[in-house]
Amino acid sequence: MKRPLVPALLVLALGCGFASEAAAQASYQQQIRAALRTAAGRARAARPEGEPLMGVLNGKATDNRTVDLQAGVHYTIVGVCDANCPDIDMRIWGPAGAKLAEDVQQNNTPVLEFTAPAAGRYRIAVEMVSCSANPCAWGVQVLTSR
Repeated sequence: MKRPLVPALLVLALGCGFASEAAAQASYQQQIRAALRTAAGRARAARPEGEPLMGVLNGKATDNRTVDLQAGVHYTIVGVCDANCPDIDMRIWGPAGAKLAEDVQQNNTPVLEFTAPAAGRYRIAVEMVSCSANPCAWGVQVLTSR
């Protein structure tokens, strides 16, 4: 009679572990979204373009993401990271592969400002320069002033 109880307890324990992991992910996403709203409020750009890009990185690691941008539009891209991240860098390359902007200052709120020279897919590199408790969460929001 005790045998059916063991698989049920195992399923319950695994379910709690997955629920805990999902809650932690939701928590970091909420923290990053709030930090992005604050950073966007400080930027001169008027409105967000699309959903924020988010992820987690260990220190000294880089994540590349792509965004589609329009020619002739002035963009501001703000980046943020969580409380365990004292330094994050950001760079962007255009469709032809030319680097358009970078923020490699020692800070945890990089900002890129540029006018897109052509319509197409742009690559954003997010580098977690320093993370005191791996992994650190990061977020990026593309903003326009139109």
